Amino acid sequence: MPLTREERKLLHQKSKHPTFGINEPDAREGNDGDISFRQVENSGTVQYVKRNGDWLPMSSSGNMPSSRSIQSSSSTSGGVTDHSDLSSLGVDDHPQYLLIDGTRAMNNVLTIGSDADGADRTVTWGHSTLKTIMGIDDSSDAFVINTDDAFDATLANNSFSIDASHNVIIAGGVTSGSSGYTVGSTVITDDSIVMTPSANDTLTISSSTNGASTIQTVDAAGSDAHITIQADGNVYISSNTSVYLHDGSQNVMLFDTANVKFKMMDDADTGDYFEISTAQHGATTITTIDDDATAANLTFDIDGNIDFKQTSGTTRYTFNLDSTPELDVTGNFTIDGSGTINIDSASTLTLNGASAVNIQEGGTNVINIDTNKDIFFHAYAQSLFDNYYVNIKATERLLTIGNADFIQNYSLLAKHSVSSAYNTSFGT
Repeated sequence: MPLTREERKLLHQKSKHPTFGINEPDAREGNDGDISFRQVENSGTVQYVKRNGDWLPMSSSGNMPSSRSIQSSSSTSGGVTDHSDLSSLGVDDHPQYLLIDGTRAMNNVLTIGSDADGADRTVTWGHSTLKTIMGIDDSSDAFVINTDDAFDATLANNSFSIDASHNVIIAGGVTSGSSGYTVGSTVITDDSIVMTPSANDTLTISSSTNGASTIQTVDAAGSDAHITIQADGNVYISSNTSVYLHDGSQNVMLFDTANVKFKMMDDADTGDYFEISTAQHGATTITTIDDDATAANLTFDIDGNIDFKQTSGTTRYTFNLDSTPELDVTGNFTIDGSGTINIDSASTLTLNGASAVNIQEGGTNVINIDTNKDIFFHAYAQSLFDNYYVNIKATERLLTIGNADFIQNYSLLAKHSVSSAYNTSFGT
């Protein structure tokens, strides 16, 4: 088709400044008189000239692409300059085009934009309160839906995003329907999450009225449905009242966070329990209760010794728990009872002092055994030419043998000499 005089003029004007690209140029590109060379599928390189707001193919290295025939109701040779002057606009004789009223279905693939970087590929839905853009955000390299007329510079602030690594990012919450969501073997509903890794083996997290929540595991083949909490740091369980451990039929352990108590109950009778409680200043009490009798004994079964230390680290008491149990004490040791103290030995009772053995009454020595193995009664301290094995303060005490009249002016002296006979004297 030969060029008109006006087309040749435009071609001459633009011949020094053509543009190049892929696919047919869009009517929104360029101005009248512009020239563009485009690589078009099945047509090769096509030369276009823009005229009256539309690009017209002039020549091609292959098959010429189809062009729309524009008819004018005007008989002038200047062409149509007003869209209202076009005739037969309502005639649907171009099946390769979509209709804006949606009456013709698309039966092939629609590609928006070329396979190249440097520009967004978008579709925008107009709306007065929920204008929405959807497409490829080139700067974030992600598919984005955003309830706005533009993509947000921060990917996570868009309504919905899928990045190049297949991560799904949702800016708001996700609300399930009545049947919930199913992802693989996991079903998420309004009040529960059920994971089924294999047939009939499940982990269920559910909630009910007042926020009461339950975590339940089921092993259909046995009892190996453990729950493991593994943290590279601290694990916190927070409750403003109590934390219970249940054995499947009733509570057997209680962490009373309101009163700072730990309690273990008998699984046959929860009224029988062991309890440790802590009060102000760290005062701690250990309690055992038998609610039906008085048999709540406390037994320490120790594989080693029992050491009692001060906060400074000094061990003051050590209970050696071998075959000959022993109490070792660092420092002075006093047994101070508000009542009678009984020492009951089934065999020999031994009192062993490295320097002396004293038995007192009211703070005064009554019996003293010194390092010479001499025994003194009532603080007797007289020093004679020889040691006595038994010494009594005679001015106040008597040594009674047999019947006595308790009169202090009697005494008994006995002496042993190396002889065939004993010399014995009595005096008053």
